[in-house]
Amino acid sequence: MTILAEIEKGVPDQAQKTINWLNQYFAGQNPSYDGLHIKPKSTPFQSQVYQALEKVPYGQTTTYKELSDIIQHNAEPKKNLSRAVGNAVGHNQILLIIPCHRVVASNGAITGYAGGIERKRALLKLEGVAGWN
Repeated sequence: MTILAEIEKGVPDQAQKTINWLNQYFAGQNPSYDGLHIKPKSTPFQSQVYQALEKVPYGQTTTYKELSDIIQHNAEPKKNLSRAVGNAVGHNQILLIIPCHRVVASNGAITGYAGGIERKRALLKLEGVAGWN
C-alpha cells in the first residue's frame, strides 16, 4: 500500500472549520471562535494585540489607544502605544478572523487596512457598525 492510499481524502478538519467560519461571517452572522485554532507567526507584543483584537465584539469598533490601554492593563503609568499597536495590527496575517478592521482612529476615522479602506468599510457595514450602513 502506498502512502497516498493511506491519506484520508477530503478537507482537513481545521480547514473545514475555517471555511465554515468564513461562510457564516459573510452570511452576516457572528460566528463562534470555538474549535477554530489560529496561531499566526507573531512577536510577543503582536500576540498581545491580536488577543485583545479577538475580544472586540462583532459589530463594534475600538481604537488603537483603547487597545494600547488594554494590553497595558496592569502597567502604571500607561504609555500611549497607539503607533506600536497600529504597527502590530498592520502585520496581522489573518485579517478577518483576527478582526483588525474593527480598529479605528480615536476620532472615529477609518485608517489603514491591509485589505484596503473600501474593504474595511464594507466589513464594518456587513457587521452593522453604526455610521457605516
